[in-house]
Amino acid sequence: MRYQDPDGRQGAEAELAIGLDLFELLQRFAQGYRPGVADVQGQQLALSVFKNRLASVPYQEVLLTAHGHDLRRVHRTPDHALHMEDLSAVSGDGDEEETWR
Repeated sequence: MRYQDPDGRQGAEAELAIGLDLFELLQRFAQGYRPGVADVQGQQLALSVFKNRLASVPYQEVLLTAHGHDLRRVHRTPDHALHMEDLSAVSGDGDEEETWR
């Protein structure tokens, strides 16, 4: 898995090699698994490095979720207002959105 900054900023990229062991660990996380000491020391180190690299890249939006459900998107507009929209809502009137300044 690779992230590259769409604006091409130097150092704004992160990469994670997903081998079979890590893939299985990620699948177990998705099913609610809590890692033991052995997992924390091994595969989770690679995940932490990847997460920290991503955290150092400037971004304008994040997706929030609890256990992969109830997605919400928080994004910043050019006027610096934050907006949160519920991506899991199904409504005929469009997405519900909240704004903060």
